[in-house]
Amino acid sequence: MTWSFARHTENFWPLWLSQDPEFVATRILTFGYNADFRGPSTILNITDFAKDLVSRMLTFEEEIENGPRIRMGQCPRAKFMKAYILGRQDPICSKVFEQVRGIVFLATPHGGASDAKLLNSILEASPFSTTRKEYIAQLEPTSHMLQDINDQFSKTCGELNLVSFYETMRTVFARGVKKIIVERASAILGYPQEHSSPLAADHHSICKFVSNTDENYVCVKGVLKMMRSKIDFAAGLPSAPPASQRPLSTVSVRSTRDGAGERRSSAAEATKELQEILGITYSLESELNARMAQKMEGSCHWFSRKQSFQDWFERAGINAPIFILTAPPAAGKSTLASYVIQWIRDVSFDTACQYFFFVSDHQVKRTVSYCLRVIAFQLALRYDAVREALFRLKDETNATFERQSSKDVWEKIFQGIVFRIPFKEDIFWVLDALDESDTPSILCEMLIRSRSMTPIKILVTSRETRDVSNFIHNAKDKVIHEALTPADTYEDIKECVSATVRANLPQDRESRDEVIDQILIKANGSFLWVRLTLDTIRESWHTQEDIRKALRDVPEGMEPLYAGMLGHITQQNPSKRAMAREILTWIVCSYRLLGLFELEAALTTTFGEFLSLEDTISQICGHFVRVTDGKVTLVHVTARDFLLNQSKGFIEKHEGHQKLALACLRYLSDDNWRHIFALSLRNPKMTNPTHSSRYGDQHPFLIYATQHWAYHVKNAVCNSDELWDALDTFVHGYILVWIHGIAISSSLQTLVRTAQDLRYFCHRHTRERAIIADPPISLKTHDTHWLRSWATDLIRIVRKFGRVLLQNPLSIYRLIPVFCPSKSQIGMVYGRTPDFGVSVAGISSSWWDDCMARVNGVEDETISRVFPTESYFITLVSTKGKAIVWSSETCAELRSIHHNEYTTHMAINKLGTMLATAGVRTVRVWELSSGKKSVAFRRTARPRL
Repeated sequence: MTWSFARHTENFWPLWLSQDPEFVATRILTFGYNADFRGPSTILNITDFAKDLVSRMLTFEEEIENGPRIRMGQCPRAKFMKAYILGRQDPICSKVFEQVRGIVFLATPHGGASDAKLLNSILEASPFSTTRKEYIAQLEPTSHMLQDINDQFSKTCGELNLVSFYETMRTVFARGVKKIIVERASAILGYPQEHSSPLAADHHSICKFVSNTDENYVCVKGVLKMMRSKIDFAAGLPSAPPASQRPLSTVSVRSTRDGAGERRSSAAEATKELQEILGITYSLESELNARMAQKMEGSCHWFSRKQSFQDWFERAGINAPIFILTAPPAAGKSTLASYVIQWIRDVSFDTACQYFFFVSDHQVKRTVSYCLRVIAFQLALRYDAVREALFRLKDETNATFERQSSKDVWEKIFQGIVFRIPFKEDIFWVLDALDESDTPSILCEMLIRSRSMTPIKILVTSRETRDVSNFIHNAKDKVIHEALTPADTYEDIKECVSATVRANLPQDRESRDEVIDQILIKANGSFLWVRLTLDTIRESWHTQEDIRKALRDVPEGMEPLYAGMLGHITQQNPSKRAMAREILTWIVCSYRLLGLFELEAALTTTFGEFLSLEDTISQICGHFVRVTDGKVTLVHVTARDFLLNQSKGFIEKHEGHQKLALACLRYLSDDNWRHIFALSLRNPKMTNPTHSSRYGDQHPFLIYATQHWAYHVKNAVCNSDELWDALDTFVHGYILVWIHGIAISSSLQTLVRTAQDLRYFCHRHTRERAIIADPPISLKTHDTHWLRSWATDLIRIVRKFGRVLLQNPLSIYRLIPVFCPSKSQIGMVYGRTPDFGVSVAGISSSWWDDCMARVNGVEDETISRVFPTESYFITLVSTKGKAIVWSSETCAELRSIHHNEYTTHMAINKLGTMLATAGVRTVRVWELSSGKKSVAFRRTARPRL
């Protein structure tokens, strides 16, 4: 009678579901086991119960037809998890368990129940039972069986929707004795796709409801309805979840590209298209998980209890202030931000919370433009209206946002779409490390001036820089400012230190307390200082005198600590010191985070094969570097600042970039790449070599070198003969092979970015030569004209031959060069090869001119205005009241728009989707994608506001 309140059959709430109109087409199956403790002893364990459940599900599967169904089990979490693992592994049962789309847990412990051992002891002593129960013993927190089940389940549940409810009321054991049976920490798995929510019930009543109006029942039913709707929607059935509950896994939208009714076939395809539209290239959840992993269990709760935070969270209305949390470096701001994200999700079940973590040493993740695109991406995954608007914008204008400025992204996506949608719930944004963004003042201005139909509550963390301080001062009543102090984080730091010291000095209480006290005195609120200090002291935990000496020698503050770490590196023998310097140079100067295999491939040409690069890093890099999830990163952003600016020349920025530029150029200057890229075109599975997992395995450094060599040239030493020689070798022998690889990867924007970087490098060279009174001979002799010309060529190739290059990447060798002007670099170097077999005559200009395209008009039509957009350009013939829409890609005429009177003005909206024409008597608005008239009104003499 687990499911029946007061053990009355009329309160068996699964029957209420079967009678609910929303679940009429849903089969509801139940499963249970004998939980009578007073019965005879049993040798059954968790695995036996799991096999029984698998067998019954398989039997029922053969008897019933396909269709959505809900299986409800009176079954501890571990038993169902084990059943799911067995079912997915068994080839006979796998088809059944592949249909499991979600699991809802009602106060079931994944970490075991602390009272399981006590229960078995009571049973042994009870006259109603002869021995302890094996399956109860396996529910103890220290059970190896339970740990194995959790490990296996985490690897197989990736596609499941998981919801965990937890109890909030104490269960009565006896008069005056109350206790929470399953603590919140044990009831929640902590997986990325899991949602958790409290129920106002104790352990006995959490799955028993008084009536179908019981608030707990309504909440549980809502979750089951959401999951059922997801299944229907993914299967293409009519019922679909509301927009506010439609996540990534259920995306399914209509496209107007080839006419109404065409349907994107899967959530994966829709998500991929969103990523292409917005230029999203990095995982979101992995960043959140990485920061959550740094948080100790039970920490950060003090922040959600702060009155200022509660005021911000509960503030109603569309003018909610921005919450700004400032703190010194390494005080745990990112960990707090990740806690807030999870707290919002837990407190308000499935509440929308978009987030972004700025990273100063990542050239993409530091930009405001990418931040806005990531927020838009998360909104589009959640809200149908945002998703459809972005797809419609792409269909009508072919717009993508990867290369657009933050201002354009803000105006077109947020002001043009997001802020005009009346969502049914408040929206939360969490933006971490604003001080690490490229233009914090611009983002602050955008946020403070935002006007949305739906309340958007924004929390920002940052160091208190000048930009942030000015923003706080100028915004005044529009922000809530909270400055983090060492007192706020003292208890969290104390617990962190205590846990580490207890684990390493379990027996010596006196030494343990001394270490804890000394570290807390010097910590000053810095988690990073504590972690690095513990790492340093851990190496000396041999004798009490060693520990005391290490404590005395540890300096206060991050800069002295970094200086000590660097000192350990420089004191190594010359070979280790050189290797550590090379590794740190790559990590400090890289465009983005490098994978371990990428870094190893880059270093191999200098040092040969490594036995274990990860071990080498941990041994010789002085705690500056961490390897996490296969990515090599500095311990903190402040470490990068120290190594570049305060390491007394250990790493010099321009020399470091020169090393990386030379490594990339020499890697790409290899005759084998043309053969490898040509082979890829013959294999349909290898059409994208720089992104293919197989190419990444065989050539780990290829992607990085291909995309970012010019970034390092841009920042390298200007007067290096070695670098200029490498550039000369590359452009005169291998640049076409590089373009070939870029074309296969379909990332022609890399050519544009490379051109911009090369122009910047040439500008630096010219500027340095001008400001230095007596420049070195190398600055005088290096001619930048040919490199500037190559930069121009790359941009023109994309503009004039981009579509051809994507369709036929091999055209870069024999076709495109001969169509280029004779005095362009590509024309001079590659366009005159006698064995091409193709010659072109009649090219009017020997150099690129400013004309990108020409269109032919009618003889008696004089074009009075021309308006460009990303996808179209529009010409206006005022005398005939006609606007002609042309394709900006092919220059073909797409359609004509007839105003039918003399037309004096025309204008285009910010999104580039609508055209307004003003005649003598009327003003009309048109859809550019179709040429249809949207609205018209008479023009008056009165001025309009």
